[in-house]
Amino acid sequence: MIPPYILEKIKKYAEQEERAQRAEEHYKSTSFVDLIHETPHEELKSHKSESFSIKVLFTELLATEKAYGKDNISYAWCLKNIGLLYKDETQLTKALDFFHQASIIYANLGIPNHPDTLECKQNIEQLSKT
Repeated sequence: MIPPYILEKIKKYAEQEERAQRAEEHYKSTSFVDLIHETPHEELKSHKSESFSIKVLFTELLATEKAYGKDNISYAWCLKNIGLLYKDETQLTKALDFFHQASIIYANLGIPNHPDTLECKQNIEQLSKT
């Protein structure tokens, strides 16, 4: 007999795979510009005047969320990179917010010494001093 916690992990994995497949099919059938403008994701809509790079990362963030949800390393990676772009554009408050969001996910994943976790912490410390 398979232990219940293993069955739960199998079920969760199957659900993630199904979401990933649906997102991939949608992504293939939709142009990049359409994907940006069709999304109900309020974060993306509020960034229509942002740089193209930020729009690309928000699109990746949305695709990752649709495929895997928010509690995974890919979603945190997108948040961290949006933070880096905002930091480069000297929008430090926005950058700090995205670094905090990514840092929380990395902490929940239990990877305190991962390079992206350390980079987020470093940026939070640096931006908190300014």
